[in-house]
Amino acid sequence: MKLAGPLLVLLTISACGSSEKTRQQRLMNEIEAKLKLPKGSLPLAQHARYYTEYRGRVLAAYTTEIETRAADYGCSDMQANMSLKEVSGPAAADLRPGRRRWVQFSDYPAVASEGCRAVQIQYDASTKSVEYAECAMPDY
Repeated sequence: MKLAGPLLVLLTISACGSSEKTRQQRLMNEIEAKLKLPKGSLPLAQHARYYTEYRGRVLAAYTTEIETRAADYGCSDMQANMSLKEVSGPAAADLRPGRRRWVQFSDYPAVASEGCRAVQIQYDASTKSVEYAECAMPDY
């Protein structure tokens, strides 16, 4: 009988996690069913697809390229006193094309590529509408 309390807590936590994963799967399915990819992009199945939530919107980053980095990858910011401070860079886009993943915003990859091989999407789940889907071109 003493085991019933902790077991109930574990089952409740597990159900919450499962419910959140189900919601995320539903949102990814919803977006992919409604989405019209920009002209010049490859078909959906040829993209690695990342999803996250930010400020009430679902953001998606699609890319056809697999990014690999050394384990010690990082960036430095110049401080006012001219010293360098180590900061983390954007997460690697390491998912294989044809797969999808829901990530925390802090793990959301920055994708960009020539020729519309990367796409940025914003989706409003409350209105169930794609607000934009556009080619993500590099800024150089």
